[in-house]
Amino acid sequence: MNRLLNNNLVLRVIALVLSIIIWLTVNSQGAGNAGVSGVSTPFVNPVQVTVGNNMVVTGIAPSRVTLTVTSPAIDMGTLPAQMMNVVVSVDARGLAPGTHQLPVQVRNMPPFHFTVDPSAVTVQVDEKVSSVKPVQVRVTGSPAQGHPLGTASSDLTSVQVTGAQSLVNQVTAVIATVSSNGLTKTTNKVASLIPVNAQGQTVGDVSVVPNSVTVTIPIDPPQITLPLQPQLSGTPAPGFAVSGLTVSPQKVSVSGSTQVLAGLTSIPAGISVSGLRNSQTFHLTLLQPKGVKSLRPSQATVQVQVQPSASKIITQVPVQLIQTPLGLQVSILNPKTVSVSVTGPASVVNQLTAQNLTAQVNASKLAVASTSAPIIFTVPSWVIVTQTSANSAAIQVTGTVGR
Repeated sequence: MNRLLNNNLVLRVIALVLSIIIWLTVNSQGAGNAGVSGVSTPFVNPVQVTVGNNMVVTGIAPSRVTLTVTSPAIDMGTLPAQMMNVVVSVDARGLAPGTHQLPVQVRNMPPFHFTVDPSAVTVQVDEKVSSVKPVQVRVTGSPAQGHPLGTASSDLTSVQVTGAQSLVNQVTAVIATVSSNGLTKTTNKVASLIPVNAQGQTVGDVSVVPNSVTVTIPIDPPQITLPLQPQLSGTPAPGFAVSGLTVSPQKVSVSGSTQVLAGLTSIPAGISVSGLRNSQTFHLTLLQPKGVKSLRPSQATVQVQVQPSASKIITQVPVQLIQTPLGLQVSILNPKTVSVSVTGPASVVNQLTAQNLTAQVNASKLAVASTSAPIIFTVPSWVIVTQTSANSAAIQVTGTVGR
């Protein structure tokens, strides 16, 4: 043994073998840890889903995965920039509508060890469809006072809604909402379109083309409601008289400036009854008074009732005094009663008595010096006064007005 140890060649061989063993041991340990040694850094990435042209993604869970990257400490500074090009995706092409478990694929990773959590995600896909849906306009708020709101309309009556079949089927309409607050004239506004279901709730994840419309908000001029007033001209044939009118509609809506409307109390409807022997229905187109912008409705129907006429003299109609001013004493001296000749529909005239007529003296404008005053006669509808025994009354006025 001592002889071997004293041999230089043997010692050199032994040293060489030991060196090789040590080198192999060190390098084998380094190689075993090369993939996992270093610093671990997590990155959260969204998952992209690739589908066919006729399909659409309706759900994905989870929608993000965590990539844990183990890199040498020296590379940590540049690692975030290298991870910006990473794409995480799943491939749903060729799949039928429904729910699928798909493996996560990672592209463009830097050359470091990494793990994916989770390694698979749940994806829901549905058939992609398009359908035409009606546009509905909703107007909120109120125009300026005295400016009625008309019926708003959009430049499109329908649009195309595209998305998952299950979602598109829920859409019953697309809504364009505009405000009329404070408007004084007709206005156009652009409104976004919102798809809604039968309950009026928004349906998301569908596209609307086009996604907006132009809505016209009509603001009418100020308007009031006035009675329709037939105005008769001419006279029926001899021996006949008008006995009544039936008007439809009885009132009309009148629009115009505030100043014009303030001067109106009714809307006239002219009718000629010349030569009528029987009842007749007239269909009229109403004429707009000057300054009026519109009448609604613009047409009316008037039925004129005609029947044989009769004449009669009503005697002993008392002359009455009305509206005597405070502080005055007014007396009717003569006549105390009058006779009144009338004509009109036989069914009315034949039933008349003195109680159905009035003969009145209005004292509201009399003075102490007044000695006479006109007699005002009032008779039932369609009855005409043809003659009276007196048109004025002798009076006596005493006292002082306002005493």
